[in-house]
Amino acid sequence: MMTPGDPVHGRVTSKTVSLAGLLLLFVAGRLLYLVLIDPGYLLIYYPNEELYRGTIAQEIVTGLKMPFTEYRADNYSGGSLVLGALASGFFRLFGPTLFALKLAPLLLFTLALVFWCWTIQRYADERVAPRSLRERDP
Repeated sequence: MMTPGDPVHGRVTSKTVSLAGLLLLFVAGRLLYLVLIDPGYLLIYYPNEELYRGTIAQEIVTGLKMPFTEYRADNYSGGSLVLGALASGFFRLFGPTLFALKLAPLLLFTLALVFWCWTIQRYADERVAPRSLRERDP
């Protein structure tokens, strides 16, 4: 039997709404940045790496000419393959554009932000604190 003080899982609280609002604001801001900024300016920091990931994505869309693992940008990391594979999905949706290429890192960072917010909410929330800390005498 539930008592009035028991926490209800899945309940919408002000924390949940504020985290969702923060996430929505972040994604909307990044999308506006991608749409409104000059496309030439977007490739100023790492042009070779991003264009190479775009090449991987285009190869996936049109058909691989080599084994997939041979498309790695370097021998120690598979990140270029992951971003290329994600970008290929966006290339199929929006065409091979710079906007579609930039959506893959935006998706990964947004998922990392969601996981980070969920972890903070999970482990720093009052109801998760050890019982000894909650019931301490003042």
